[in-house]
Amino acid sequence: MSPPFFVGYASFNTMVALVFYFAMMTMSGWLKRNRLTESPGYLKLVLYSIPLPYAAAELGWVLAEVGRQPRIVYGIMKTSDAVSPVGTSQVLTTFVAFIVVYGCWVRWVSISFLRTPGVAL
Repeated sequence: MSPPFFVGYASFNTMVALVFYFAMMTMSGWLKRNRLTESPGYLKLVLYSIPLPYAAAELGWVLAEVGRQPRIVYGIMKTSDAVSPVGTSQVLTTFVAFIVVYGCWVRWVSISFLRTPGVAL
């Protein structure tokens, strides 16, 4: 049985397409920077594009995992040899630390914007 080639191929190509989409959106926004209120279609497109960076990150994860796992399974090394020796408590501690740090950061940024006159969230 061969590795699932299409999954890696499709995820990589979708990521590349999203990079070009982001570049085009950025250039369009830069060109319209002084008259964005006159472009409601562009603003809607930007709004609907919010989930796309998250999708690109997930596609990168899929590409890394699908690209790595077949090499482990198909004869180079066993999956049990590739598992990192990280305990559950370490994973939980890291997860909680990320939540606390990013939660504090979001709170600080929100308060900074609320204290700035004329800036709306």
